[in-house]
Amino acid sequence: MSHGMRHSRGTVGASSSRGLESCKGAKDSQDIQNDGNSQESPSASTPLLSRSQRGRHHRTFSGLRLDTSLIVRTNNGSSTSMRVKLPLLGGFYFSDIVVIVWSLACNMIKSCTLAELLDLFYFVAMYHVTSLASDMRLRVREYGLSVFQAYMLSVMRMIMHTVPYIPSRVLLSQETIAPFLRWRTGSAASRMIRAYGDVKSQGFQAYWIHGDSRSPPPTPMRERIVVLFVHGGGFALGSVALYAEPLLRIMSHTATFNKQATVQCVALEYGLVPNTRFPSPLIEALRCYAHLIEHERIPSSNIVLAGDSAGGNLVMSMLLCLDGQGMSRVGGRNWSALPLPARAVLISPWVDLRPSCTQTMKSTSVLDILSPACLTQFAQMYTRILPRPRRVAGPGSKCLQRLSRSPSFMAAWIRTWLAQPPILGTRAVNAVDARNDPVSDSHQLYDTRNTNHAISHMAVSPTMGQWQQISLRCGLFVLWGANEIMAEDIAAWTRRLPRVDSYVEKGGSGVHVWPFINALLGPTIVEREKGLSQIARAILNIPLTPSATEPVSPPSSMPSDSDESDNDQAQRAWEAELKRMFEQPVR
Repeated sequence: MSHGMRHSRGTVGASSSRGLESCKGAKDSQDIQNDGNSQESPSASTPLLSRSQRGRHHRTFSGLRLDTSLIVRTNNGSSTSMRVKLPLLGGFYFSDIVVIVWSLACNMIKSCTLAELLDLFYFVAMYHVTSLASDMRLRVREYGLSVFQAYMLSVMRMIMHTVPYIPSRVLLSQETIAPFLRWRTGSAASRMIRAYGDVKSQGFQAYWIHGDSRSPPPTPMRERIVVLFVHGGGFALGSVALYAEPLLRIMSHTATFNKQATVQCVALEYGLVPNTRFPSPLIEALRCYAHLIEHERIPSSNIVLAGDSAGGNLVMSMLLCLDGQGMSRVGGRNWSALPLPARAVLISPWVDLRPSCTQTMKSTSVLDILSPACLTQFAQMYTRILPRPRRVAGPGSKCLQRLSRSPSFMAAWIRTWLAQPPILGTRAVNAVDARNDPVSDSHQLYDTRNTNHAISHMAVSPTMGQWQQISLRCGLFVLWGANEIMAEDIAAWTRRLPRVDSYVEKGGSGVHVWPFINALLGPTIVEREKGLSQIARAILNIPLTPSATEPVSPPSSMPSDSDESDNDQAQRAWEAELKRMFEQPVR
C-alpha cells in the first residue's frame, strides 16, 4: 500500500458544510442483499440491458468481495441473482482484456505502417529480454507494487522513451477505447453521455457526463455544480472516451459524499496535435467555459475547472486569460470579461513546457512513465516547432531507409509494402496525423537547436503567470505523485499560491496522473478508487481522507441502475448519437 501526504494552506476545505456539494438520485425501491448488507444494483427488469450486460456493468462499478452473490429485487417482488468476482488483473476482468487487446490489435494494424509495427515489436521484445526484469524488481521489491502494476508501468515507460506518439495515440484513441467502454459498462454509457457543442457553429466539441441518470434536475432549492474537465495527453494523445469511466466513477463518488446538489461534468474534446496547434486547444476550452455561462446560464460560482497533465496546463492558462494575463484577447474576444470559476482541480498539471525545465527534471525518477525527451517533443509540437512527431528508428525503419536508396523494382515494391499498414481499413488515426519521422536515438526526439520564444509565454508555460493575483472563491486543489518527473515543478508552483490545497501520493504508485492509472491497474478496490475519491472530494471542497490507508467506499450504483422503460424519444435520439460518435470512421 502506498502512502500519501497532504498539504494545506489558507482556508480552503475547512469543513464539508462550507464546500461544494453533490447529490445522487438513487431509486429507493431497489434492494440488494449482499451478505446482509444493503446496496444498490441494476434492476433485473431493465429492458435495455441483458443479464450479462448488467453483470459487467455492476462488477465494473462495485467493490464486492470474491464470489459475492447479488440478489436483486424489483418492485413487482421478483428477484434474480448474479455472482460477481474480483478482477483478474488490476481492474480488468478476463473478458475486458480480450476486448481491449482485440480492439487495440485491429486498430494498430490498420493505423501503423508495417515498418512501424516491426520497430515496435523489436523494442518491446528487446526490452523484455534486457531490462524488464530489473525494472519490475525495483517496483515490486522496493515499492510494493503488484506484478501486473509493475509490468504495465515498466512497459509504458519503455514505449514513451522510444516511440512516444503513434502506439499511444492509437491505444488512447476513441476508436480503440469506445468498444472497451461499451463492454465495461454493459452498454450503459448511452445513459450517461451525450454530445454537447459543435465545432463548426460554436467552436468546440464536448460531452455531458452525468453521474446518475435518475438524479433530480436542478431547482432553486438544489445547487447545480458543473465540472468542466479537460483531459491530458501531452496535447497529442487521449480522448473523452478514455476518461469517461473514471469520470463516471468520480461523479458517483460525489453523489455518495453529499446529496444536496446536482453534479454534472462537461468533458472537452479538443483538437490534438499535429493537426491542431497552440492556441487552438486553449481557445476551445475558453469557448466551452463561455458557453456554459452565457448560453446554459450556469453561474461561474457553480463551475469547477478540472484537468490532468496537459489538460491541467490548459486549465491554468484559462485562469490566466480570465484574469487578464497572457492572451486574454486570443480568439477574437476579451476573455477577461468573463468571471472566474469557483474552484480549480488539477491532477499532475504540466505547469512548465520550457526545455530548460524539462531537461532538468528528476531524471532519476525511474518509476514514472514519462521522459524529459517525450515531454519536450510534445511541447515543441504544440508550439509549432516540430512539424511532425518523432520516434526512435528500429530495424523496420532502417530497412525502409536503405531501400529508398536502391533503384531496383524489387526494392521499390518492398518499400511500398513496408510504408503502408498491413490491413487497409478505417484508421484510428488519420494518415496525415500518423506521419512521423524516425531518428537514430532518443536524444533526437526533439529539436535541440530551436529557440522559439512562444514556449516561454505564460499561456504555454502558465507557471510564469502572476498567480498571487488570482483568487478563486473556493481556491485551488493540486494533486500529483511524488515519483513523477514533474513533481518538483508542481511543488515549486504550489508554494507560490496564496490559497491552495494539495495532495502528494508517495510510493511506487505515485507516478504521473496516478489516480487514473491506478483506477485500472490498482490491485485492490481501495487503491483503484482512492485517487478518484480524492478528486471527488476536491471537486466538492470536502476535506480529504486523513490517511492514505483509510478505506474508500467504491460507488455501488451508476446511471444505468434503473428500471425505467426506454420510452423517451430524446433518450433514443441520444443512443443513436452515441453509436454514431463511437463508430464514426476517421478518414
